Amino acid sequence: MDDLSRPRTLIAMDIRKSSAGGHARHGRLIRGLQRANDRVCARFQTPGNPWPRRPSGDGELITVPGDVPKARILADAVREWCIELRAFNEDKSEDGEIRLRVAVEHGDITVDPDSGFPLGGDALVTVNRLCESAPLRAALDRFPAAPLALVVSDRLFHDVVVYRERGLDPGAFEPVRVRHDHKGFNEIAWLHVPGVSVAELAAAGLDTGPATGPDTGEEIGDPGTGQPAAATDASGGARQRSGRASAGGARYQRNEGPNHGQATYGDHSIAAGTVYFGQAPSSHYHAPIHVGGNASATFGPASTVRRGDGRDHRHETGSGD
Repeated sequence: MDDLSRPRTLIAMDIRKSSAGGHARHGRLIRGLQRANDRVCARFQTPGNPWPRRPSGDGELITVPGDVPKARILADAVREWCIELRAFNEDKSEDGEIRLRVAVEHGDITVDPDSGFPLGGDALVTVNRLCESAPLRAALDRFPAAPLALVVSDRLFHDVVVYRERGLDPGAFEPVRVRHDHKGFNEIAWLHVPGVSVAELAAAGLDTGPATGPDTGEEIGDPGTGQPAAATDASGGARQRSGRASAGGARYQRNEGPNHGQATYGDHSIAAGTVYFGQAPSSHYHAPIHVGGNASATFGPASTVRRGDGRDHRHETGSGD
């Protein structure tokens, strides 16, 4: 095998608070996770095309061959891990449970020709940063009945989740800001906790603070001031948008290109068309926004979408008509 990079899906997992309680407890949890991973990986890998695994922290890093559909990992394999963990935890006290932080990213990486382990690449960096992120840790603390919490990269969300293959529901994922300031990492990711609604995730306040641009450190908003631009209603007054745009029927678009779709916000509304998330000061967004009943709102330069709780969750930049 040459040293060229190859597409792989990386799954990083770490056991919540596994080190507390001494070596015996730590060993039981690690062995329990290894057995669960043995069973899950055996259900999906094929002869001659294994999923290489290596210990990583208090968990494992799993490298999935690039020809395995990513939707099977995010939908089917994650569901199998939930089943395995619930079975393991069924007769355990809280101290004996395995609860996992799980992060998934896909990209081109270099791999060891003998072991298949990843050696380097942006995807390897990203998946480790996501697994160690504050929102993911907070999710397991906030929802103790969940056997795992999953975070996926922004790229994976838009490339896979939004298309709903294998029953994936983009409306079950909450956007969060992942920041490791000392490592220069600042990205949007998407959080999912099985059995927990996005309303509960949003109410839990799992985001890590103001959304900041990766290069300037300024809050995403007006390029000159860093202040979010207010959306306006039909009369020209500022309006705070309440509720969450449902993912049903929506195409979530990443950080490239003009957007001319339509979005609807409100307790029971459904997004129709193209909704832009991310930072792209050069992009243009010309969509009318329907807020609740018949009121409409337009985005000015670098608008910020706010929920009823006042937190900024989606940033849509461009110039309004």
